[in-house]
Amino acid sequence: MSSIPRRKTRKVSATDPNSVWNIKTIAVLAAVLACVSLLFLAVTRLKQSPVESLPKEFEGRIVDKWAGYSESEQGSSPYYRLVVEVEGQSRYTVPVNHDIYQQAQVGMRLRRSEKGLEVIRAPSG
Repeated sequence: MSSIPRRKTRKVSATDPNSVWNIKTIAVLAAVLACVSLLFLAVTRLKQSPVESLPKEFEGRIVDKWAGYSESEQGSSPYYRLVVEVEGQSRYTVPVNHDIYQQAQVGMRLRRSEKGLEVIRAPSG
């Protein structure tokens, strides 16, 4: 028999606490990935255009109107909003242009259809 020294070998298993890729590390990475995905989804939903979140067609009574200014590095620009109450549904804050904002009065009706937004004067009487 020859006397060749044997090298000591070390087995590395998935449960080895000295291994970099153990079960705990993989679980933490999966949890971080899930949190980042949820955060991305939440930000995407919050950044959704206000017009896209409105029903494609509705008609309701204008219950409030307001305007404001948004500031940016390019300067400030006005924005206009109407709050519309649709029967059997909730209230919607509808972004409108300057012309519709000027026409609209509280108590009138606002309709959104394939034609776009239109202000409907309430019948007098």
